[in-house]
Amino acid sequence: MMSDLEDIDDNILEDTIPNDVPGSLEIHGGRCNEEVTVQRKKNLKKKPISRWKRERASFNISSQGEEECEQRRMTMIERVKDKRPVEIFEMFFTDDLVITCTAKCILCNSK
Repeated sequence: MMSDLEDIDDNILEDTIPNDVPGSLEIHGGRCNEEVTVQRKKNLKKKPISRWKRERASFNISSQGEEECEQRRMTMIERVKDKRPVEIFEMFFTDDLVITCTAKCILCNSK
């Protein structure tokens, strides 16, 4: 903060602002008491356009009994028990699948 006690011409300092100032700097000018009006941008309210397409659903139907389901569950537990979460994720989501889904997401969000 500057005061009138320094041996500096105040008229010289009005138009220049130092580039590097240690600590905080308080600037006083002629527009202190004037109200500054800020024009706000209007929010564009676009209605999202949904593009649905009909596709045939495909389901894997299993007619296995309880013993077979339990065996599959135990097999899965054995496959993932010593893996880190990222390794488990990579078992189900291949690089190609992640890239494809990411591209779809980017395409949908860029419209």
